[in-house]
Amino acid sequence: MLVLTYADYQTIIVKTDSLYEGFVINPYGDNIVINKNILNNVYPRKYEVKKNESVMIGIPKDYPIQMVKKLKTAFKSIVDVKKAYLLWMARNQEMSYLLVLDTSGNEKEVFPLVGEICEPYLGGKPLDMVTLKSKFGQDAVENQKPFYQK
Repeated sequence: MLVLTYADYQTIIVKTDSLYEGFVINPYGDNIVINKNILNNVYPRKYEVKKNESVMIGIPKDYPIQMVKKLKTAFKSIVDVKKAYLLWMARNQEMSYLLVLDTSGNEKEVFPLVGEICEPYLGGKPLDMVTLKSKFGQDAVENQKPFYQK
């Protein structure tokens, strides 16, 4: 048996000369595939909102109903997720979906799983995820209702 962290997998798989296209979590059960696209785009993409930087948050114009249905179903088995909010974020010239999760789990484990579920429904649009524990997450969901709540 070989035990690797998510960061280890990311380092091995994302290299341009890598023979590997991804990895699978629970192949004989849920069969969650984490491919290069997920590794490159979902985690980690950390940045801080700078002072006086403009960030606008609202409800997505093209609300991805199918993605939300899949997430609701998945969150029933991901016991760490208590609430989830889906918003649209405009930061400078960049626009993306913003998924705010109230989770007691480790975001390094939860975010890739959630990203894999969302990826087929994004239509090429970026997805940013933050926890409700963060100040940004709390500010983003102020006066918003979660699409999922345990």
